[in-house]
Amino acid sequence: RIVNVDCRMQRNVSAMRVKSSVCRLEWSPDGRNLVCGTDSGVVHLWDSRWMSSSGTSSPKLEFKQHNAAVKAIAWSPHHSHVVATGGGTSDGTIKLWNCRTGKVIKSVQTGSQVCGLEWNPNGNELVSAQGFSEEGLCVWRASDLGKLHECNVDGRPLFMTRNPRNNTICVG
Repeated sequence: RIVNVDCRMQRNVSAMRVKSSVCRLEWSPDGRNLVCGTDSGVVHLWDSRWMSSSGTSSPKLEFKQHNAAVKAIAWSPHHSHVVATGGGTSDGTIKLWNCRTGKVIKSVQTGSQVCGLEWNPNGNELVSAQGFSEEGLCVWRASDLGKLHECNVDGRPLFMTRNPRNNTICVG
């Protein structure tokens, strides 16, 4: 179950049911859409205008092309209808989705678990944190998901965030 809470009003604004465990949630930058990655590999997209507090809201779209848990989600800062998702160890893919059509725009096999995704707001690039088995960071060209750079890190990068003031990535 996913609950959208307004802490100021101390009430649930909306609730959505999912059949498997939630691994990641990410609002679109404009606040219109919520994407949920699950442990079954299904990615759900809700339109905030159709969410209800009763928990009966159905997703606008469901993406079912990952074969493992989806723990990495990032909205494109350049195209409001594009979201990137990353699959777990037995999947290892990054997929770019068109949220208007529900179709995959691009997909790439990374060879390892995708633990995190961050867009470069100053360029058309996507950075992934790669877990088991090829640990590190990769920079991908968003237009074709061609690999541009690899960066080794000390240890398995399970989480990542980009510093909004510059282009550094923090991993842990």
